[in-house]
Amino acid sequence: MQFGRSPEGIAYTSLRLTADHPQESSAQLAARASAITGRAVSVDVFRKQLSRASRHFAQMIVDEVRQTLDNAHPEDVVQELCDLGLMEFVRDFLPESFRK
Repeated sequence: MQFGRSPEGIAYTSLRLTADHPQESSAQLAARASAITGRAVSVDVFRKQLSRASRHFAQMIVDEVRQTLDNAHPEDVVQELCDLGLMEFVRDFLPESFRK
């Protein structure tokens, strides 16, 4: 899955809209995504894209944190994520070996 502002997918759009408008429902966000992309985005499609994008973005965060450590053991990565205040955002997407 490419993560970016490509016209083929709405991964970036779904994450950006959710972050910018956290109070809005999926239906409202799907309507915004439709307006931005110029094509119909159903609520189900929006939710699926948001789920995929969230998982992908969390993996990118974990990979980046892992690369900053001398010791990339799972417990070290978890501790660094906690220290950086990122654990709450990636916890549900961590591999089983990373979970406490």
